[in-house]
Amino acid sequence: ERVPSHVPFRNISFDSETRTFRGDVCWEEDHGTTWVGEPKWSFEMVFDPSFTFVASGTCSRARSETNQFGVDLIYINAAIEMRLRMALASRTTGDYINILRQWRNDGATGNT
Repeated sequence: ERVPSHVPFRNISFDSETRTFRGDVCWEEDHGTTWVGEPKWSFEMVFDPSFTFVASGTCSRARSETNQFGVDLIYINAAIEMRLRMALASRTTGDYINILRQWRNDGATGNT
């Protein structure tokens, strides 16, 4: 099976106070098929304060175990790569280390 290049979320909600996003990927409804035998995946993602990574959350499916962000799943904002590249290009490890320290302070784990 091939993953579509864009997959929309349905039934979405966002709690700005807790930075919690909830939404469903409706494989069967939107793409006319299941993905790994599942018609729908339901996500709950709690973002760090800078919205750089998912600090916690789950992806649940009807026929499979629930997967946890930071344990089974990892999401990192693609903009991170640019920040790290710029820090490395500055030729000072201090900038790079400071970025990593900030993410750790925001709740990132070794798995994130």
